[in-house]
Amino acid sequence: MLGAGLATLAVGVAVGISRHDDDVAAVGLVLDSTVDWLGFGVWLTMLLHARGREILRVKGLLDVGEGGPVVVDAVQHVVHPPVHLDDWPDDDRRSRLVVIGRHLDAERLERSLGLFTTA
Repeated sequence: MLGAGLATLAVGVAVGISRHDDDVAAVGLVLDSTVDWLGFGVWLTMLLHARGREILRVKGLLDVGEGGPVVVDAVQHVVHPPVHLDDWPDDDRRSRLVVIGRHLDAERLERSLGLFTTA
């Protein structure tokens, strides 16, 4: 899912960066621990409020401590209702999130996500 450019950061989040052009990049985040669902909602709301014109897409699977993941999907300021899946699509139970946008700083995204989502 992350492809080339994968780097693991100290807090258990893997970050991958894929450049689309000089301004647009995709940042992939993988979290090894259960995500605090409420904290994630606050983080996503703040991200889209502060940088909504620059955030083109957010999509992912989150481990919120249930049997299956929660699918999240946002396009700029539009956040689609989350979908709670009964089962994971594969054996990888880690949360995976991709953020596509302009002028993204992968380390800042990872740091801010970690502050809000630690369960």
